[in-house]
Amino acid sequence: LARLQHRGPDSKNDYWNGTQYLGHQRFVIVGGKNGVQPLWNEDHTVAAVVNGEFYGSQDIRARLAAEGHRFTTLTDCEILVHLYETVGVDCLKQLHGEFSFVLWDARKRQWFAARDPFGIRPLRYIRTRHMTLFASEAKAFRSMGIDLKICAETLAFSQAFQYLPLGKTWYESVNTVLPGHYVLATDTDFHQVAYWDIHGKADPFQPDDLVTAVRERIPTDVLFCTHLSGGLDSTLVTVLAKDFGLSQCFTVDFPNSPYSELELTRRTTKQLGLALDVLSLSQEQLLQALPQAVWHAESTGINGHLGAKYLLSKHIAAAGFRVALTGEGSDELFYGYEHFRRDRDPHYQTKNQLVNSIHVTDKQVELPGIMKALGFIPAWLMTKAVASRQLQPFRLPDLEQAVQTIHQTFQPAARGHPLEQSADLWIQYCMSGYILQTLDDGVGMAGPVESRLPFLDARVALGARNTPVEQHFEQYEKAVLRNGFRSRIPDHIFPRVKQPFLSPPLPTVLQHPWAYDMVRRSEEHT
Repeated sequence: LARLQHRGPDSKNDYWNGTQYLGHQRFVIVGGKNGVQPLWNEDHTVAAVVNGEFYGSQDIRARLAAEGHRFTTLTDCEILVHLYETVGVDCLKQLHGEFSFVLWDARKRQWFAARDPFGIRPLRYIRTRHMTLFASEAKAFRSMGIDLKICAETLAFSQAFQYLPLGKTWYESVNTVLPGHYVLATDTDFHQVAYWDIHGKADPFQPDDLVTAVRERIPTDVLFCTHLSGGLDSTLVTVLAKDFGLSQCFTVDFPNSPYSELELTRRTTKQLGLALDVLSLSQEQLLQALPQAVWHAESTGINGHLGAKYLLSKHIAAAGFRVALTGEGSDELFYGYEHFRRDRDPHYQTKNQLVNSIHVTDKQVELPGIMKALGFIPAWLMTKAVASRQLQPFRLPDLEQAVQTIHQTFQPAARGHPLEQSADLWIQYCMSGYILQTLDDGVGMAGPVESRLPFLDARVALGARNTPVEQHFEQYEKAVLRNGFRSRIPDHIFPRVKQPFLSPPLPTVLQHPWAYDMVRRSEEHT
């Protein structure tokens, strides 16, 4: 547990019966001191540890109490053990939030573990002939004497497509429970099952669903804030959160660069009457933060934004805030990225030079495996493949051969409209596998600061996906979202096109002698 203390610095507790072990480092948000885990049912035959939050828990708690269940803590997480007692794995149909958990059923001698629909909260595992291990971060396994070696498949895949293979980590023996899946494990059996599908039927998106999602994510016992940029998504979350008591926003600024959005965020907070805390970062600070950021995220970054997010989390935590609402997920569900426009119209040309060659490209490479599986090449995959080809001269021959093999055998699983297929793959590989795991939870819990993501509320997501595709592109990008909140979005934000959170490129900073000294010291430390 000591290796995960940064995730839960307030307290730790564990249970060990000689065979099964459950441990928990607690970061207090709900329940105060009365919320220590593991959590138990009445006769101590079911125990669980939970990471994250279950929204709407009070109604479920009241219903279970009326049915005779006895609660011993004030935490929202305790509903899990009693729901499981009542309906087993079907408890997932009633759990609504951002969570991962591991539960031990002593009667069945079975582990039950799960992650929320988009994998906002992490859950790694190792399965061998002799044991099953779960942890929020792979570094916890080191304390059990497990040697974590770099996975050759992950290395080749990341070189080919920038992100990680589904369900894999950077380590050979360590996998991840997939988003929207649960695991059942005994001494002799281990299987993973999907319990949630983004293609589920629902009514088209309703603005009130997003308002509800924001309201549910406002904590009552600790300080909260928002991440604010000059973009639509974080601005809208901030506007809605102000209705429920928001007073403080945080933003990152890259002074004297085209990546700075400080003027826009200042205009927004001034109009809303909110306080704005600005964290100004230099390229030197970004580079110096990378070793610690990579250690926490257990992954590499595609941009200096990894260091920026790490420093922002530390800054917010130092100011006394424990929860931050963010706008992540909106672009995936409402098709805000430039590459989705290219998927919709192959002749589309971006006017945003900051994302050219990052999200879209006019160059081409052969990707026969993907073409065979989908019948087309998603624009974002082509862009990543083109970038990969540019790295070819820097790869050793064995790695280059592995990269080409990955290209040939990659078989994406997706269905529906081509644009939806592209978005599905982006959600799986980039959003869930990189944005949420690396940039959100990975470095966010270095603070620690718990991020909450209203756009990835299951009801909001299903509503967005059940809205006809063309409605998202009427007049402007993310038309459904803009039209739904036209009267709430500030005028200076309403017409802005998508600008992903990127820091200025770091190549020029590597020319400085101190950069080489920093890299050398990092290598010596490793």
